[in-house]
Formats: sequence, C-alpha cells, structure tokens
Amino acid sequence: LSAGGFAGIRTSWDEAGNDVETTWLGVDGARTTTKEGCAATHRKFDDRGLVTEETCLGVDGRPAPSLQGYASRRARYDERGRQVEETYFDADARPATHVEGYAGWQATHDARGRVVEKSFLGPDGRLTADRTGVARWAHVYDARGNETESASFGEDGTPVLNPDGCARWLQRYNERGLATEERCMGTDGEPTVSAK
Repeated sequence: LSAGGFAGIRTSWDEAGNDVETTWLGVDGARTTTKEGCAATHRKFDDRGLVTEETCLGVDGRPAPSLQGYASRRARYDERGRQVEETYFDADARPATHVEGYAGWQATHDARGRVVEKSFLGPDGRLTADRTGVARWAHVYDARGNETESASFGEDGTPVLNPDGCARWLQRYNERGLATEERCMGTDGEPTVSAK
C-alpha cells in the first residue's frame, strides 16, 4: 500500500476531459478508504472546467465524512475564474464545520487576482472565528506584488492575534523584491514579540 493507504487508483473522465471521479483501490482491486477517510471522490464542474462540488464517498458509494470534518465542499467563482467562496456539507447536505472551525469562507481579490481579504463563515452564513480565533484576514501588496501587510481580525472586527502572536505583520522590500524588514504588531498597533 502507498503512504495514503491504497494500492491503486481508478479515474473516470467526462467528455470535456474533467476527472469526475477518483476511486482508491486496495490490493484486491476493491474500493478502500484512504487516510483522508474517502474511498472515492466525486466532482462536478462548471462549463469553464472549474470544480464546483467535490464529495467524499465511502466504500458503499454514498457520501461520507472526510477527516476534514465534511462530506462535500462547494466552490463558487467570479467571472474571471477566481474562487470567491467555499462551503462545507455533511453526508445529508446540511452545513458542516471544517476541522479548522468554520463552515465556509469567502474571498475578495484585487485586479491582479491576489486575495486581499478572506472571511470565515459559520453554518448560519455569518462571520465566525476559526479555531485560532481569527474571523477575517486582510492583505496588502505593493506595486510589484509583494505582500507588505497581513492583518487578522475577530468576529467583532477588532484586531486579534494570529497563531504567530501578531495582529499585523509588516514587510518591507528592496528594489530586487527581497524582504529587508519584517515587524510583528500587536492588537494595540505597537511592535510585539512574535511567537514564531
């Protein structure tokens, strides 16, 4: 068996060349459950070839929870094909919570396609904090595409410390795009000691 817990893979394709189903096989050629908790993964695509839904299936071919805490995930994209939303569901198509503590997320991109904001959602569709206490991330980039700031916020919109112990992480770059300075800022906007 491979490190993933399977001996083989079977893939089914649609007429557009999309891999609509991947099945993991044991040494006997029958479906087997991988370390992720799925015996197969079924996918749906839009007319652009983007995955809009992915479902974890058990050995019986029915939706089953993966080790990530959900049986299926649904994705939504903007007109430029950038993913702007992902939501999670259980085997009965009810909202489910990801092991990271949220039932979905929404993202906003800038004109160059970079994520400038990512918010986590609860099963009710409202803003919620992930397991680290962060409900929303915000990112700022310079004209060359370097990330100059990332900031984390709680459900009430106030700054919160991220897992590295910073509410804001500031970076400066030289003319070659190499980071020359990095600063960890606390919830009060003052420099603080990073946990990393």
